[in-house]
Amino acid sequence: MPDAGYPARGGSGSGPAQRLDARGHASRAGGLAAQSLTLEQASALLAEAEKSRLRAYICLCLLTGVRSEEARALTWQHVDLEAGTVSVRARRDTKTDRVRTLKLAVAVSEALRVHRGRQTEDRAMPSPCGSTAIRVHDHDGHGARVAQSAA
Repeated sequence: MPDAGYPARGGSGSGPAQRLDARGHASRAGGLAAQSLTLEQASALLAEAEKSRLRAYICLCLLTGVRSEEARALTWQHVDLEAGTVSVRARRDTKTDRVRTLKLAVAVSEALRVHRGRQTEDRAMPSPCGSTAIRVHDHDGHGARVAQSAA
């Protein structure tokens, strides 16, 4: 029986049933099947993230379910580390333009605290050539000049 006015799978139309692959899995725009990590894969990813400057991003996406494009749009104004929450605006292509506030797991809060501290240190680090350029360093310690402040 069709649900919410959409035809059953295999019928005509463009409802959610039309975005299922042969196994009944949801597919994304462009026909790519949505994929989820197994518990084992997620645990391995979190373990590897410990070594990465992307740890906060990976923890946030993996442990809250925030979409990658939503996570990339976040600024520190959206994060309340004291309350352990993050406010995420829904994607622009959704029917509502609402903000949802998510409770952060302890691991996510800690990863964000570490990331914020690292950003603060990076901004305060003087350039090796004596300029006041802001430098961001990757996990190997190599730096890249990001901005030159007006002196």
